[in-house]
Amino acid sequence: LLLVYPLRDSEPEIKEIIYYPDFDIDETDLVEAKELDRMSFEFIQEQIRKCNSKIAEKDYDGSVTNSRSLIESVCLFILESITKEKHDYDGNLIKLYKAVASILKMSPGDYEDEHLRQILSGVFSVINGVSGLRNVYGDSHGIAPSKTGFKIDERHAILTVNLAKTISEYLFL
Repeated sequence: LLLVYPLRDSEPEIKEIIYYPDFDIDETDLVEAKELDRMSFEFIQEQIRKCNSKIAEKDYDGSVTNSRSLIESVCLFILESITKEKHDYDGNLIKLYKAVASILKMSPGDYEDEHLRQILSGVFSVINGVSGLRNVYGDSHGIAPSKTGFKIDERHAILTVNLAKTISEYLFL
């Protein structure tokens, strides 16, 4: 608070802060991940809670960071559950997703139907977008002064969180 409102000699002193709940938040805007609730890996449940909480708190860049973490964790969970081996993850989310899609027969090339191939190609595109958005504008890295002109807004955060949950749910089914 003192960073935003520093003490000044000629200004009145702030003696009390009252917080009011935001009653306009409608949590039905967020996708429920019912199948992911069955996962025993607590970190995934934590990421879902964080995504929802950060949207509610208007921490949109944080929600994007947790969206990527959710996708990464679901992919790693699936890989290690199926292969029964530890996976050394190097941070390349697209490479990780390709490995999972291959194992689960969810790669676009696995299907002849052009519409299904288009949808599955879109999943790659979404994952690449979530990864890039988090890398450039999420709260897990520092931000260069040249990047301060754009800030993730509510609708982009909700879209990113919902896409991450939907894709994670799809992978886990």
